[in-house]
Amino acid sequence: MKFALVILLIVSLVLLGIALVLWLFLLLHRLVDNRRTSRGEQVAHDWLGLLLPVLEEVEPVAHLPRIQSHAVLESVLELVGELNERFRGQYREQLKDVLVHIGGEDYGLHLVRSRSRQQRVRGCALLGWTSLNPNVDFALERCLRDADGEVRVEAAYSLSLRQESGVTLQAIMESLREGGCLESERVRDIVRKYAPTRVRELASLLTREESAREKVLLLDAISVAGDLAQSGVVAEQLTHPAPTVRAAAVLTLEKLSDPEHMEQVAALTTDTDPKVRLAVAKYSVSMGRNAGARYLLWQLAQDANFDVQRVATHGLASVKGDFWERLRAGCHQDPLLESLIEEAIEAASPPVVRS
Repeated sequence: MKFALVILLIVSLVLLGIALVLWLFLLLHRLVDNRRTSRGEQVAHDWLGLLLPVLEEVEPVAHLPRIQSHAVLESVLELVGELNERFRGQYREQLKDVLVHIGGEDYGLHLVRSRSRQQRVRGCALLGWTSLNPNVDFALERCLRDADGEVRVEAAYSLSLRQESGVTLQAIMESLREGGCLESERVRDIVRKYAPTRVRELASLLTREESAREKVLLLDAISVAGDLAQSGVVAEQLTHPAPTVRAAAVLTLEKLSDPEHMEQVAALTTDTDPKVRLAVAKYSVSMGRNAGARYLLWQLAQDANFDVQRVATHGLASVKGDFWERLRAGCHQDPLLESLIEEAIEAASPPVVRS
């Protein structure tokens, strides 16, 4: 009995010792973390006073001190990122020079060679904001072949910010096909950034690529570019087997304000997919008082899908005309359509101004 009590006492003391060591470890970790945070906040405060005159071009970049410590550099880079986000890229050009001067570019080149996926992603993001440099472009293009999809996406995004690098959009799309990268909403942003200057390349890729997801991304980018000259290429996708592509093609024609392909769009009023018919309704609304568009809205106002019916009814109410009167005259046997018409009339009526 005494032996068992001794064993129990020893076990209790060991457990108490382990708990005490863990408590001391957590306390030490908290102290170190608090000290690091406090030091980082002080660095950010000091550098904010140094950076603002440079960003406002009151002082030259050369007046900024060189940074030797990685910890200080991390704090300053975090501050630079916050300033860029807060001012919505207003100081983009000045920040490029700042990053090069303080060693951010070299640090980014170091990070993209790291074994850590997270560090490579950070490195790609950092290099996207640096000034023109063939070494940076080469490093980012190499990251397009990285085994990790997140790294490839971040490298592609940085290259889209640095379009002077000369990398083709086709090369970027090829790098993003594996690992489900194309499903990322970040890829949509990447392709959109190329839209204003690469619209012909977008149209060329649209005719060649087979992936429905790629076609949707390319169509979206063409709509952002707003180049009506590409409407013919877009209209070719109206007969694509994938409903997502057909819907995207209709919405792109809507954004391009293209009335020339209305007859082809009209063929989709009986499409089996309600999202395609909804896109047709939105397109028809955007065509305003065009007689053909009013006829499409009249057809779709009687659609089996509620969302399609609602958009079409509201669109027809906004332009009025013979088809609107025909819709009102024939709605009494359909309570849902009748309520939608009442809702559309109320929405289209000018607000009452009370004196």
